Amino acid sequence: MILRSVEEVVGSGVCRAFINATLVSVEQYCGAIQAEIVTLAPEQVHPLSRYAVKSRVERAHKMLDSAFAMGIVPFELMTCEADGDLVRLVFPPVAERHMNGVFLVDGVHRFLAAIAAGLETVKCVCVGGKGIPALPCAPITWGEVVVDEQQREVNEILPGLDMMLFRHLTSLFNSERFKFADLSSLLRCVDNNSRRIPEKGE
Repeated sequence: MILRSVEEVVGSGVCRAFINATLVSVEQYCGAIQAEIVTLAPEQVHPLSRYAVKSRVERAHKMLDSAFAMGIVPFELMTCEADGDLVRLVFPPVAERHMNGVFLVDGVHRFLAAIAAGLETVKCVCVGGKGIPALPCAPITWGEVVVDEQQREVNEILPGLDMMLFRHLTSLFNSERFKFADLSSLLRCVDNNSRRIPEKGE
């Protein structure tokens, strides 16, 4: 697994602009939100996901090992090349700042790996502002997160409503939008997208 820091190549300003342009394309974030790159202790962030997948936690551990070997701060905006796949853009974990704390909406596997590795701090994107929607579910503690062999099915109390509340960040970050043939095409996309705000639903 080969990781590269995007910020080292295009600068922190371009990274911040790209992150903002990406997040406002998410339906729940198209209002008046503010996103900033922050460094937080894992215990400062409350998880929302009750289950994690063992293989994804193990992959997050490998990502941590590669980041340490290459001098990259976990988990800043970076590129990843693994097993001959296309170059993938790896978005930082995403948390939301509400009146009663900071809550993780994407990145539970990376946070679990960071906690197991004894990291004192990690980088993530913190979203806040007047347009921030209500939490999609009740927060829990890290001790309550269950690491399972398989992905759990979503057990909806009200069919269709629960899924509408979630941010759907994983599907965005795993989409073709974040895969590139080479590093130069990826960096051009970051630079170009940092100069504009996408339309809702784009």
